[in-house]
Amino acid sequence: SDSPWSIFLAAALALALLAALVGRCLTARQWAWFWFTASVFVSVGLWILLPDLERYVGASGGLHGVAALGGIAMFREHRLESVLLLGGLLVKIGWEVQFGATAATAELIGGNVIEQAHWFGAVNGALVGGIFWAYRRGSQ
Repeated sequence: SDSPWSIFLAAALALALLAALVGRCLTARQWAWFWFTASVFVSVGLWILLPDLERYVGASGGLHGVAALGGIAMFREHRLESVLLLGGLLVKIGWEVQFGATAATAELIGGNVIEQAHWFGAVNGALVGGIFWAYRRGSQ
């Protein structure tokens, strides 16, 4: 069964790393708004795509969205790390689509990995990143 503490610790570590890397790309208010949209987007996506899923415990979908949005925001600022972050995210999601999540990840969190949450989060981050980019471009 899913271990709430191991999932929480893994998510907290990932969030801390992402915050250090991309946290300054947006304001706190924009990040809060994004986290809300990511939660809704991932939840609705899972509800539609996986109607038999009994529960989704964790924040991995939102974290993948933060990585996508942050990568796009860094790319807009011409930061080289954006290519590494976005490329790594694409490789990770491509791996999960082709082969599924690694056994090590499932063991780390003590439960099943819902890869579809990662996809929905990344798509949401990319969509919001595109909207932010277009909005900022239009306001310049």
